[in-house]
Amino acid sequence: MITIERLPEEEFYLLKDIEEGFTPDPQQSIAVVAKQDGRIIGRMLLVGMAHIEGTWIADDFRNGTIAVRMIREMEKQATETGLKTIFAYSDRPEIDEYMERLGYASTNMKVFRKDL
Repeated sequence: MITIERLPEEEFYLLKDIEEGFTPDPQQSIAVVAKQDGRIIGRMLLVGMAHIEGTWIADDFRNGTIAVRMIREMEKQATETGLKTIFAYSDRPEIDEYMERLGYASTNMKVFRKDL
């Protein structure tokens, strides 16, 4: 019989041996697994995607280098924590152009949403 269950935090180490070995922080994610005879035969993760959020600069300091300096520091900090990829969302063409100048690539990814 196949069961579907939430993986307890203390068992997240089991994810290391599945597929690409991604083991998220159990304090900040949820893992649901499918099991048959105690063996994990499927897994699904709910993780917070690392993305740049909440950027703000006081009006009288805009149009300078503060934003790019902040992004570079954020990238440095993210790299030091082991992150390999970060995302940034945009809903304005001028932000798109700015992010592309900083080396960020636009994706064809669709973001789906469901209110619970």
